Amino acid sequence: MYTALVDSSVLYKVFTGNLLLFLSQTELFKICWTSDIQRECVETAIKKKPQIPRNKIEAKWEKINANFLDSLITGYEPLISHLEFSDPSDRHVIAAAIKAGADVIITEDKAFFSETLAENLIAQHADDFIVDQFDLSSNSQDLVLIAFIRHKKSLTTSRPTWKKYLALIHKNLPKTYEEINTIVIKTNLKKLLRQPPGEDLE
Repeated sequence: MYTALVDSSVLYKVFTGNLLLFLSQTELFKICWTSDIQRECVETAIKKKPQIPRNKIEAKWEKINANFLDSLITGYEPLISHLEFSDPSDRHVIAAAIKAGADVIITEDKAFFSETLAENLIAQHADDFIVDQFDLSSNSQDLVLIAFIRHKKSLTTSRPTWKKYLALIHKNLPKTYEEINTIVIKTNLKKLLRQPPGEDLE
């Protein structure tokens, strides 16, 4: 199965990170991370929202690990010292990707796009990665849209309408929004929602 390692620059973002989790549950790809990446997510979240208690953020990750039993990569540390990468603080991400047999590192870190990572390993923005999932196979579009539906339902605090949810996608993932906003995919989404084709998504 195609394997994607997600680094902390993407995974700490609640909207995008959670959407990737829902997408992976459709088995379009396997998602993975490490305890080091998780720690970076926790520290970044605390810096961004210091009002949220640390134990609440850590509890969230404990729950995620429990629900994604095969996603936490271990045993990659010995590889770190053998890697040549300009930023030593990023070497653990590449080492983990190699250990996991990952095909891609989903990241926003510019360093990963300017250097050679490893054989058969590329870096990709989350937005580009999600767009690619639409055309993987004959049923991948349906699987992607099912993940979107589940992700929207999970937003129990804000409870956005479809119009507002699509606006959130536009804000966080503009290329994905362009893809989902096409007539064909919108029609398919309405079909999955059992909504008449002539009605707007609300």
